[in-house]
Amino acid sequence: MPRLERCGWTVVLAMVMLTGCSAAQRRENFLRDRAAEHVYAKPLYEIWPPVKAALEARGYSWREVPNRFVLETEWKENGGGTLAHSFTKYLIEGMVLRSGGSLLRVMRADASSQPTAVVYAPSTGNNSTRAINDSLTNAANSNTTGMTQTQHRASRDLELELELLRAIDPEAAAALDAEAQARYPLKK
Repeated sequence: MPRLERCGWTVVLAMVMLTGCSAAQRRENFLRDRAAEHVYAKPLYEIWPPVKAALEARGYSWREVPNRFVLETEWKENGGGTLAHSFTKYLIEGMVLRSGGSLLRVMRADASSQPTAVVYAPSTGNNSTRAINDSLTNAANSNTTGMTQTQHRASRDLELELELLRAIDPEAAAALDAEAQARYPLKK
């Protein structure tokens, strides 16, 4: 097979693979977007226990607003490592629509920071390699560490909203999955 023809097949194969990935991504986006708009036919008092069960399964504790369907979880560390510390919390609100039905809105807040060390340059003015190494060793052995400023991000968590839809209204979730499959079939 001539070299130019092999390159052409490589490009075609790459395009087919990219199309498959983009179809899967479009399907996931479609599912999340539709879950975000879903109106439950059930009253909130029936929806609320599965919401709590999903949070409990994720290891969260929470506080609820009395006489309302609003809960806020405590911050939970996400595996904390040596390179960074990250935490997540949720605010979930259930709403009744005037036209009938119920909505769930999930907001996710993330916070992260990284450990940092303060290293002081030698104060003697001696910039020899040995003086610098001694200074770095002294700094490393001292407790001059801290954390970077905490970064906060908040957004709607459509992944959890989709998970809740699947737990609370499996029939609607199955219909939504079928619609997503029909719109964005995966190529084999």
